Order: sequence, then structure tokens, then C-alpha cells
Amino acid sequence: WRTAEQKEHEEAQLQLVFSLMAVADELALDGLTRLCEARLLLHLRCSTVGTLLRAAEEFRCTALQQCCLVFLKRNRQRWHLVGELQELSNELRREVEVARQSL
Repeated sequence: WRTAEQKEHEEAQLQLVFSLMAVADELALDGLTRLCEARLLLHLRCSTVGTLLRAAEEFRCTALQQCCLVFLKRNRQRWHLVGELQELSNELRREVEVARQSL
């Protein structure tokens, strides 16, 4: 279990990486995007998978998206994306449903 302070710190780190990804996307800095993807993977857990999927879709990060889908398959009993699915594209929403039902 993480404390409220740890959760707050993680959220701040995620927001910083999302800001960097936006800049990398705007300036077409693929190397920076890959570094950001790698950093985000360190934060992949049930409480962040929905947020990371949205970021993967927004910034076209296929590696991050695939890691999130694999995570969902392996942890399908432990996660809930209440409301977060609405913000994903129809295609990605279908992939999440497939992940949810597989294994």
C-alpha cells in the first residue's frame, strides 16, 4: 500500500512526464517520446493503467499501449476503469475489452 504522500508524488511525476511527451510530440522528438514511455512503464499498476492507456493513445505510443494491454490481461481481476474507457477511442476500447476477456 502506498501513502497519500506517495500517491501525490507519483501523480506529480506522471504529470511531468505527460508534459514532456506533449513537447516531444509537438517537436517530433521520437527519442524523448521513447524515454517518456520507458519512464511511464515504471508507474504501470492497476491505479494508473487507464491513465497510461489514454496517454499511449494520445501520443501514439504503441509500446506503452501494448504493455498496458498485456498488464490488463494479467491483472484482469484487480483493475477497474470506471469512466476511463469513455475517453478512449472505439478501437482501443475494443482492445481493452478483448484483454479483459482473454486468458
